[in-house]
Amino acid sequence: MNIRTAGADEGARWVSEGWRLFLRNPGMWIAITIVYLLISMIAYYVPWRLGTLIFMLISPALYAGLCHGARELDEGRELAPEHLFIGLTDPRKRDPLLVLGLWQIGLNIAAAVVLAFVILFMGGGAVMGAMMGGHAAHPVVAFTGAGLAALLAGLCLFALIAMALLYASPLVMFDGVAPVEALKASFDACMKNIASMLVFGLIITVLTVIAVIPFGLGLLVLGPVLIGAIYASYKSIFSSAAKAGAPPAP
Repeated sequence: MNIRTAGADEGARWVSEGWRLFLRNPGMWIAITIVYLLISMIAYYVPWRLGTLIFMLISPALYAGLCHGARELDEGRELAPEHLFIGLTDPRKRDPLLVLGLWQIGLNIAAAVVLAFVILFMGGGAVMGAMMGGHAAHPVVAFTGAGLAALLAGLCLFALIAMALLYASPLVMFDGVAPVEALKASFDACMKNIASMLVFGLIITVLTVIAVIPFGLGLLVLGPVLIGAIYASYKSIFSSAAKAGAPPAP
Protein backbone atom coordinates (compact mmCIF):
# COMPACT_ATOMS: atom_id res chain seq x y z
CA MET A 1 0.00 0.00 0.00
CA ASN A 2 1.61 3.21 -1.22
CA ILE A 3 0.90 6.05 1.23
CA ARG A 4 1.46 9.57 -0.07
CA THR A 5 2.45 12.47 2.18
CA ALA A 6 0.16 15.43 1.47
CA GLY A 7 1.02 19.06 2.10
CA ALA A 8 -0.52 20.83 5.09
CA ASP A 9 -2.59 23.05 2.77
CA GLU A 10 -4.36 19.99 1.37
CA GLY A 11 -6.36 19.72 4.59
CA ALA A 12 -8.36 22.75 3.46
CA ARG A 13 -8.75 21.37 -0.06
CA TRP A 14 -10.27 18.16 1.29
CA VAL A 15 -12.98 20.14 3.06
CA SER A 16 -13.63 22.04 -0.17
CA GLU A 17 -13.97 18.73 -2.02
CA GLY A 18 -16.39 17.51 0.64
CA TRP A 19 -18.56 20.58 0.07
CA ARG A 20 -18.44 20.01 -3.69
CA LEU A 21 -19.66 16.43 -3.29
CA PHE A 22 -22.40 17.54 -0.92
CA LEU A 23 -23.71 20.08 -3.44
CA ARG A 24 -24.09 17.35 -6.07
CA ASN A 25 -27.12 15.99 -4.20
CA PRO A 26 -27.72 17.81 -0.90
CA GLY A 27 -31.27 16.51 -0.40
CA MET A 28 -30.26 12.86 -0.64
CA TRP A 29 -27.21 13.44 1.58
CA ILE A 30 -29.37 14.97 4.30
CA ALA A 31 -31.91 12.13 4.03
CA ILE A 32 -29.20 9.49 4.37
CA THR A 33 -27.69 11.36 7.32
CA ILE A 34 -31.07 11.40 9.07
CA VAL A 35 -31.42 7.63 8.56
CA TYR A 36 -27.94 7.11 10.00
CA LEU A 37 -28.76 9.25 13.03
CA LEU A 38 -32.05 7.42 13.58
CA ILE A 39 -30.22 4.08 13.58
CA SER A 40 -27.74 5.37 16.17
CA MET A 41 -30.55 6.78 18.34
CA ILE A 42 -32.54 3.53 18.26
CA ALA A 43 -29.40 1.59 19.15
CA TYR A 44 -28.78 3.90 22.11
CA TYR A 45 -32.12 3.02 23.69
CA VAL A 46 -31.72 -0.77 23.41
CA PRO A 47 -31.35 -2.09 27.01
CA TRP A 48 -28.11 -3.26 28.64
CA ARG A 49 -25.94 -1.42 26.12
CA LEU A 50 -26.55 -4.16 23.57
CA GLY A 51 -27.64 -1.57 21.04
CA THR A 52 -24.44 0.39 21.52
CA LEU A 53 -22.36 -2.74 20.90
CA ILE A 54 -24.41 -3.67 17.84
CA PHE A 55 -24.05 -0.17 16.44
CA MET A 56 -20.29 -0.23 17.04
CA LEU A 57 -20.20 -3.59 15.24
CA ILE A 58 -21.99 -2.34 12.11
CA SER A 59 -20.78 1.28 12.09
CA PRO A 60 -17.64 0.53 9.99
CA ALA A 61 -19.94 -1.00 7.36
CA LEU A 62 -22.26 2.02 7.45
CA TYR A 63 -19.24 4.33 7.26
CA ALA A 64 -17.95 2.37 4.26
CA GLY A 65 -21.37 2.77 2.64
CA LEU A 66 -21.24 6.53 3.10
CA CYS A 67 -17.78 6.63 1.53
CA HIS A 68 -19.11 4.50 -1.32
CA GLY A 69 -21.83 7.10 -1.88
CA ALA A 70 -19.19 9.83 -2.00
CA ARG A 71 -17.26 7.87 -4.62
CA GLU A 72 -20.40 7.34 -6.70
CA LEU A 73 -20.94 11.10 -6.82
CA ASP A 74 -17.27 11.79 -7.44
CA GLU A 75 -17.33 9.50 -10.47
CA GLY A 76 -20.45 11.09 -11.94
CA ARG A 77 -23.08 8.60 -10.76
CA GLU A 78 -26.11 9.12 -8.54
CA LEU A 79 -26.30 8.89 -4.75
CA ALA A 80 -28.97 6.46 -3.51
CA PRO A 81 -30.31 5.50 -0.03
CA GLU A 82 -29.14 1.90 -0.41
CA HIS A 83 -25.53 3.06 -0.56
CA LEU A 84 -25.63 3.48 3.23
CA PHE A 85 -26.16 -0.27 3.66
CA ILE A 86 -23.98 -1.62 0.85
CA GLY A 87 -21.29 -2.63 3.34
CA LEU A 88 -23.84 -4.95 4.98
CA THR A 89 -25.61 -6.20 1.86
CA ASP A 90 -22.51 -6.97 -0.24
CA PRO A 91 -21.40 -10.45 0.93
CA ARG A 92 -17.83 -9.82 -0.25
CA LYS A 93 -17.44 -6.78 2.01
CA ARG A 94 -19.78 -7.59 4.91
CA ASP A 95 -17.60 -10.07 6.80
CA PRO A 96 -14.34 -8.05 6.79
CA LEU A 97 -16.24 -4.88 7.73
CA LEU A 98 -17.93 -6.69 10.62
CA VAL A 99 -14.50 -7.95 11.72
CA LEU A 100 -13.42 -4.31 11.64
CA GLY A 101 -16.40 -3.57 13.89
CA LEU A 102 -15.20 -6.22 16.34
CA TRP A 103 -11.80 -4.56 16.35
CA GLN A 104 -13.45 -1.22 17.04
CA ILE A 105 -15.30 -2.70 20.03
CA GLY A 106 -12.14 -4.37 21.32
CA LEU A 107 -9.99 -1.25 20.98
CA ASN A 108 -12.54 0.93 22.77
CA ILE A 109 -12.95 -1.59 25.60
CA ALA A 110 -9.16 -1.85 25.96
CA ALA A 111 -8.88 1.95 26.04
CA ALA A 112 -11.59 2.17 28.71
CA VAL A 113 -9.84 -0.44 30.85
CA VAL A 114 -6.51 1.35 30.55
CA LEU A 115 -8.13 4.65 31.56
CA ALA A 116 -9.86 3.02 34.52
CA PHE A 117 -6.50 1.78 35.80
CA VAL A 118 -4.90 5.17 35.15
CA ILE A 119 -7.59 6.91 37.21
CA LEU A 120 -7.44 4.25 39.94
CA PHE A 121 -3.68 4.27 40.37
CA MET A 122 -3.02 7.94 39.72
CA GLY A 123 -5.98 9.14 41.77
CA GLY A 124 -5.56 6.61 44.54
CA GLY A 125 -1.86 7.23 44.81
CA ALA A 126 -2.33 11.00 44.88
CA VAL A 127 -4.99 10.76 47.60
CA MET A 128 -2.89 8.39 49.73
CA GLY A 129 0.12 10.66 49.42
CA ALA A 130 -1.91 13.71 50.46
CA MET A 131 -3.45 11.87 53.44
CA MET A 132 -0.11 10.54 54.65
CA GLY A 133 1.23 14.06 54.42
CA GLY A 134 -1.45 15.21 56.84
CA HIS A 135 -3.13 17.65 54.48
CA ALA A 136 -6.87 17.24 54.87
CA ALA A 137 -7.88 19.38 51.89
CA HIS A 138 -5.35 17.99 49.49
CA PRO A 139 -6.87 14.57 48.62
CA VAL A 140 -9.75 16.15 46.68
CA VAL A 141 -7.39 18.46 44.83
CA ALA A 142 -5.00 15.61 44.16
CA PHE A 143 -7.76 13.36 42.83
CA THR A 144 -9.08 16.17 40.63
CA GLY A 145 -5.61 16.68 39.19
CA ALA A 146 -5.30 12.95 38.53
CA GLY A 147 -8.68 13.01 36.81
CA LEU A 148 -7.58 15.82 34.52
CA ALA A 149 -4.41 13.92 33.67
CA ALA A 150 -6.48 10.84 32.93
CA LEU A 151 -8.79 12.92 30.72
CA LEU A 152 -5.84 14.12 28.66
CA ALA A 153 -4.52 10.57 28.45
CA GLY A 154 -7.96 9.41 27.34
CA LEU A 155 -8.15 12.02 24.60
CA CYS A 156 -4.75 10.93 23.30
CA LEU A 157 -5.69 7.25 23.48
CA PHE A 158 -8.98 7.63 21.65
CA ALA A 159 -7.31 9.90 19.09
CA LEU A 160 -4.92 7.05 18.28
CA ILE A 161 -7.89 4.69 17.85
CA ALA A 162 -9.59 7.22 15.58
CA MET A 163 -6.45 7.40 13.45
CA ALA A 164 -6.50 3.62 13.03
CA LEU A 165 -10.18 3.62 12.06
CA LEU A 166 -10.27 6.71 9.82
CA TYR A 167 -9.29 4.98 6.56
CA ALA A 168 -9.76 1.36 7.59
CA SER A 169 -13.33 1.09 6.24
CA PRO A 170 -12.54 2.69 2.84
CA LEU A 171 -9.47 0.46 2.51
CA VAL A 172 -11.56 -2.65 3.14
CA MET A 173 -14.40 -1.39 0.94
CA PHE A 174 -12.46 -0.15 -2.08
CA ASP A 175 -9.15 -2.02 -2.01
CA GLY A 176 -10.08 -5.31 -0.33
CA VAL A 177 -7.45 -4.84 2.37
CA ALA A 178 -7.70 -7.23 5.33
CA PRO A 179 -9.06 -5.58 8.51
CA VAL A 180 -5.86 -5.66 10.56
CA GLU A 181 -3.75 -4.42 7.66
CA ALA A 182 -6.32 -1.69 7.01
CA LEU A 183 -6.05 -0.50 10.62
CA LYS A 184 -2.25 -0.38 10.36
CA ALA A 185 -2.32 1.42 7.00
CA SER A 186 -4.83 3.97 8.28
CA PHE A 187 -2.71 4.72 11.33
CA ASP A 188 0.45 5.00 9.23
CA ALA A 189 -1.30 7.35 6.79
CA CYS A 190 -2.43 9.66 9.59
CA MET A 191 1.04 9.72 11.13
CA LYS A 192 2.68 10.51 7.79
CA ASN A 193 0.16 13.28 7.17
CA ILE A 194 -0.03 14.75 10.66
CA ALA A 195 0.32 18.36 9.39
CA SER A 196 -2.53 18.13 6.89
CA MET A 197 -4.59 16.20 9.47
CA LEU A 198 -4.15 19.00 11.99
CA VAL A 199 -5.29 21.61 9.46
CA PHE A 200 -8.20 19.38 8.47
CA GLY A 201 -9.17 18.78 12.10
CA LEU A 202 -8.97 22.48 12.98
CA ILE A 203 -11.28 23.44 10.10
CA ILE A 204 -13.77 20.69 10.99
CA THR A 205 -13.73 21.78 14.65
CA VAL A 206 -14.58 25.37 13.70
CA LEU A 207 -17.31 24.18 11.32
CA THR A 208 -18.73 21.93 14.05
CA VAL A 209 -19.06 24.87 16.45
CA ILE A 210 -20.88 26.81 13.74
CA ALA A 211 -23.06 23.82 12.81
CA VAL A 212 -24.42 23.31 16.34
CA ILE A 213 -25.55 26.94 16.71
CA PRO A 214 -28.86 26.56 14.78
CA PHE A 215 -30.18 23.85 17.16
CA GLY A 216 -27.63 21.39 15.75
CA LEU A 217 -29.33 21.37 12.33
CA GLY A 218 -26.07 22.36 10.68
CA LEU A 219 -24.76 18.89 11.49
CA LEU A 220 -27.08 17.49 8.81
CA VAL A 221 -24.92 19.38 6.33
CA LEU A 222 -21.56 19.02 8.07
CA GLY A 223 -21.89 15.23 8.32
CA PRO A 224 -22.03 14.65 4.55
CA VAL A 225 -19.37 17.31 3.95
CA LEU A 226 -17.11 15.48 6.40
CA ILE A 227 -17.67 12.15 4.65
CA GLY A 228 -16.88 13.72 1.29
CA ALA A 229 -13.77 15.37 2.74
CA ILE A 230 -12.56 12.09 4.23
CA TYR A 231 -13.09 10.37 0.89
CA ALA A 232 -11.16 13.17 -0.84
CA SER A 233 -8.30 12.77 1.63
CA TYR A 234 -8.36 9.00 1.10
CA LYS A 235 -7.98 9.49 -2.65
CA SER A 236 -5.19 11.99 -2.09
CA ILE A 237 -3.20 9.88 0.37
CA PHE A 238 -3.59 6.37 -1.02
CA SER A 239 -2.29 6.35 -4.57
CA SER A 240 -4.05 3.04 -5.33
CA ALA A 241 -7.40 4.73 -4.68
CA ALA A 242 -6.68 7.37 -7.29
CA LYS A 243 -5.77 4.69 -9.83
CA ALA A 244 -8.79 2.52 -9.07
CA GLY A 245 -11.41 5.22 -9.57
CA ALA A 246 -12.30 7.21 -12.62
CA PRO A 247 -11.32 10.88 -12.79
CA PRO A 248 -13.68 13.19 -10.92
CA ALA A 249 -16.66 14.30 -12.94
CA PRO A 250 -16.59 17.98 -13.95
